[in-house]
Amino acid sequence: MPDWGKIFTDPEMQRLPPNLEVLTLVPELKTRGVHLVLDTGCGAGRHLYPLAAAGFQVLGVDRELSVLQDCRVHPPRVPGLVWLVQGGLQSLPVRDGAFDFVLSINAISHGDTRAFQNYCRELDRVLRPRGLLFIWVSPREAGEMMRLPETVELEPGTLVRTHFKTALRR
Repeated sequence: MPDWGKIFTDPEMQRLPPNLEVLTLVPELKTRGVHLVLDTGCGAGRHLYPLAAAGFQVLGVDRELSVLQDCRVHPPRVPGLVWLVQGGLQSLPVRDGAFDFVLSINAISHGDTRAFQNYCRELDRVLRPRGLLFIWVSPREAGEMMRLPETVELEPGTLVRTHFKTALRR
């Protein structure tokens, strides 16, 4: 099992900005009456706090306790709008139909076909009827990253590209 905790508790990884595509959805989410958001595989929380600052109640789920503990230690000031829960993506620790908006940034691509199918069922289970789902996956060309020195293979088929570190130092 990869140690995501070591990656996402790295101070440089914690400074990664949120995915701009997610932030551009905020006006549409408000128009559609979204209140409760689930960020699956939330990692260091880079989407939790900007969404909470926009007024949404956000639950972050991650299987790595060390990542969640670090999220709790370094949270921006958004009292009462962010909750963190430890749990796996194959069996999300939340009730059926609870969320207006579910976010999955690269989390869906970690695992084999069976894990992918289970995760998709879980996303469907926790999303309310007519809820919104945002899935972001790395491009198919991600296999090319294997040749780049900035890429770490945590386990076969699971790559983490660390090019952000270089970009953050500029």
